[in-house]
Amino acid sequence: MKKFIWLFGENLGNTYNNNSYYFWDEVCNVKDEINKYFILSRNKQNLDFYKTLPQDKQDKIVWKNSLKHMELFKKADMYFVTLSYRDILPEEILGKPIKLIIKKPLIYLQHGTLGIKKIGYKGNSYYNNMFRFLYYNPDIKEIFKMENDFNDYQLYYGEFHPRYKKTVEYYMEKKKQKLKRKKILFFITWREYFGDNFETKKFLNKLNRVFKDARFLKYIKDNEVDIKLCMHQFYDDKKVCAIKESIKGTDNIELVKPNEMNLMKELATCDLLITDYSSVGFDCTLLNIPVILFQPDAEEYFKHRDTYYPLEEIEKYSIRYVDELIETIISEKYNINLFFRDRLPKHIDYDYILKGEHIKKMYQYFRKLQLNKITILGYNFTGKGGTVSATKALAEAMLEEGYLVELLSLKMTESNYLLPYGLTINAFYNKKQNKWLNRIKRHLYRNKKDYYYFNYDINKENLIPYIGKKLKEYLESTNSKTIISTRESIHLFVKKFANKEVINKLYFFHTDAKVINTYYPGLMEQIKKEKLENCIFVTKASRESYKNIFNYDNYEKSEIIGNALESRAMISKKEIQTEFDGRIKVVSLVRLSKDREEDIKNIIDFGKYLKDKKIKNLILNIYGQGDYADSFVNEILKNDLDDIISYNGVTNAPNKVIKESTCVVDFCNNQSFGMTYIESILNGRPVFAKENVGSLEVLKEIPEAYYHSNEELLNKILGVKDLNIETYRKNYDIITLKYAREIIARKIINLLK
Repeated sequence: MKKFIWLFGENLGNTYNNNSYYFWDEVCNVKDEINKYFILSRNKQNLDFYKTLPQDKQDKIVWKNSLKHMELFKKADMYFVTLSYRDILPEEILGKPIKLIIKKPLIYLQHGTLGIKKIGYKGNSYYNNMFRFLYYNPDIKEIFKMENDFNDYQLYYGEFHPRYKKTVEYYMEKKKQKLKRKKILFFITWREYFGDNFETKKFLNKLNRVFKDARFLKYIKDNEVDIKLCMHQFYDDKKVCAIKESIKGTDNIELVKPNEMNLMKELATCDLLITDYSSVGFDCTLLNIPVILFQPDAEEYFKHRDTYYPLEEIEKYSIRYVDELIETIISEKYNINLFFRDRLPKHIDYDYILKGEHIKKMYQYFRKLQLNKITILGYNFTGKGGTVSATKALAEAMLEEGYLVELLSLKMTESNYLLPYGLTINAFYNKKQNKWLNRIKRHLYRNKKDYYYFNYDINKENLIPYIGKKLKEYLESTNSKTIISTRESIHLFVKKFANKEVINKLYFFHTDAKVINTYYPGLMEQIKKEKLENCIFVTKASRESYKNIFNYDNYEKSEIIGNALESRAMISKKEIQTEFDGRIKVVSLVRLSKDREEDIKNIIDFGKYLKDKKIKNLILNIYGQGDYADSFVNEILKNDLDDIISYNGVTNAPNKVIKESTCVVDFCNNQSFGMTYIESILNGRPVFAKENVGSLEVLKEIPEAYYHSNEELLNKILGVKDLNIETYRKNYDIITLKYAREIIARKIINLLK
């Protein structure tokens, strides 16, 4: 079996003391299907550390920006980072800067615990590859989802930071030593407002007052207290010179920066932590070490930084004044800070952490995801159309069910596209890639034999032999457990070339049997020769049509799956509104191509009917594109219908135009499925359609949606204003019972081995 590759890195490759390292250290020598590598920058400190490692771990260290780093970065199946994606990113090669983007699932382990400060990450961060974001505050999940726009499936509760294994180890060692001298650690984080301004001077002056205070100095001397004042490394040394002067000559106060000490050890071995807005308060609270939140500049700080919890709640657990801080320290009236304790697990088992059980649990979780990876193959997932929309919804459904999913497109033509969060997309040919690379792909691969089964695809000329060759090579080497083909001309590639590691092969027949020979001439005769494993049809009528026209049922299993919508393409039932203002706005989404000439004529005829009836408070908003668009516009103008029919081109947000409409009308005589019907009802709008294969499948429990004449259609449109909210909600329930994403996902899962 071809092994999976995981890359771990932290702090741009500069350190080996945080979550990525301790995760890697725990699992790097587990002998299984995964090779795990840790990225380090080549410098003296790291070289010295490297020499201390046993040979088996040295073999898994990769020097940042080396040729091996570049190779593994491209081959990797998952990335694990602590600070940012740059932790594992090659940024130069042979001394020359390079710009790469990640195209693989990224696991963000975090370096802190979400508590006070709001962070900037979103569910679509890192080019939409934020596959999992680990959180360690069990109270934060719902707040974080709302504030940072993450989907539920992107969040994983890690219980404890991987680095806590070492933190607890330091703590246990300190307990054994029973030291006489007391240690207080001040940890001062960064301020967004910090600079050459009054607010900065005011804050530093307040901090300096602590270290000049006679009561404080007497206390630490009489009680043998050692103080470490740790200032963020970005603080300007010149600005803290007053503090340096204040502590000059004192033997027990030291000014340091985090990168100049072993912060984890200092946190674990202090007797009191005094911090401001940093999540290190969680680290000490985990160890039952008292924490004082000293926030003398809270008003200014929170002008520049949002929080996850109300300021009033944070203030309950903090100190704002210098005198109060000094009195608290010298009276020793401090205890476990409940702001942090209430946001840690109720039960903390140090043995569990020391054994690395929380890390092993994480590892098995991600290993299972990796071993059950699903790859969905298709023509162009950055394009538009029903198949693309349905596939995105299917991918999101499988993500919601806890699967690792990748879209692998034959080609990509757009760079501005929307995908479900955490869904990785790659392509064999990317039109937006640098031109010289695409030129090589086009001109070095000219052998038409490399088209293989694309020779049966009417869009062959929009592909290139390179794609056929690379698709074959991919299938021969992939370690995805499940391959789903969403285009009929890809089916035989999967059947013939997928290696034995591919356990599940699923084949979608999206194309209507009546026209499949138009789009894929001769392909069905080839497909009939092979016994496909799992064939999926959108409707029962579609499966029967293949049987009737081609006598095709040569498959091991088949499933009627329907279609669904992405979460972003629909609203919730409680968001449905029924108030309409002004002119009646009717929306129709249609493909304006020659083969839809009869459907386009239906639009024009209805426009003429409205004109004859002198209906002036109704506008038809038509959205679509195709080779018949110009002819359609000419028909509108020729019949003086431009006040009634508005052609608006293509829309990138069909759900938005649907929500802004009064209702949706489908003028098509034939629909193989009819995603528009689902889109309309799940965006809170009535839809009206002719009786066809698609509408009879989707709308059969909503018979009032059918119309049979222009007169009947007009009456239904005018009657929309009389529909009550319960009608909308009832129709919403009817559709979700059949076409919710979880329903689709369950049907797919039932086919998987």
